[in-house]
Amino acid sequence: MAIATKNTVFYHIPKTGGIWVKSAMRFSGVPYGRVRNGLPHPYGLYREHSTPVGIEKSVEGKLSFCFVRHPVDWYRSYWAYRYKTDALDPKFPLDKLYRKNFQKFVNNVLEAYPEGFVGNLYRFYVDSDLSGVDFIGKQERLEQDLIFVLRKAGETFDEKVIRKTKWRNIAASSKKFRHLCIPDKDLRERIIKTERWVCENFNYA
Repeated sequence: MAIATKNTVFYHIPKTGGIWVKSAMRFSGVPYGRVRNGLPHPYGLYREHSTPVGIEKSVEGKLSFCFVRHPVDWYRSYWAYRYKTDALDPKFPLDKLYRKNFQKFVNNVLEAYPEGFVGNLYRFYVDSDLSGVDFIGKQERLEQDLIFVLRKAGETFDEKVIRKTKWRNIAASSKKFRHLCIPDKDLRERIIKTERWVCENFNYA
């Protein structure tokens, strides 16, 4: 399910800071509720990751938003969480390609999705022309962009609380796991080449 506030609807793309976003809104005084989606996710994800397609009409007129992140960091975050938790879902296509070795895992994904898995995932939410939602923020500037979109929508909230909200699900940057999921130069270049649509549309290098 997506979540809706008085003036916004937030679509949670996996591994882009969505859990933090929900916490920051709740703690800063922005109440929200779940929004039903009658359609299953194209990749079999849980309802908390609902796409805009099929969402209930109660959110019409609200400012819609989501977040994206650099594809290299997306793969790092995805892999580190799986490595840390062993939480694999057979319905999610990447979990079938998972390997304990980060390099092997990413190469498996790039081989299976030569058009770019991350780009495919993002397009379910934002469409190929980026018209699927009203505002697309970046995980790399999560606090700044969340504050911006809430202000733009006219929400009432405590900015200081947002800036102090503790980060969530950061296995890829933790001391225990970060050294295990750093791509070598060739793999990084392959990711960027394969995920060209993401890099070009969101100005990632």
